[in-house]
Amino acid sequence: MSSTPPPSIPWYVCLTKPRREAFALRKLEEQGYEVFLPLLTQWQKSKDGWTKKQQVMFPRYSFVRCNRAGQSIGPFAAPRRDRTGDLR
Repeated sequence: MSSTPPPSIPWYVCLTKPRREAFALRKLEEQGYEVFLPLLTQWQKSKDGWTKKQQVMFPRYSFVRCNRAGQSIGPFAAPRRDRTGDLR
């Protein structure tokens, strides 16, 4: 008897507004999506010594996949337009 592994759930790239990655991550998690936002830790020298700072590895991008069966990618896949008709 052969057992087949469950199908892999694909990851999608989600483009966010500039410097709004954490906000988008929080909103998508509230809607039940699994979200991955890779961060870099950098040390910066200041007048008080060294401080640790975290930065987004890929600015404006996060990675999303559906957590529940039948969950749609529509909320983050459809481009939104502003009042003038331009893409946001």
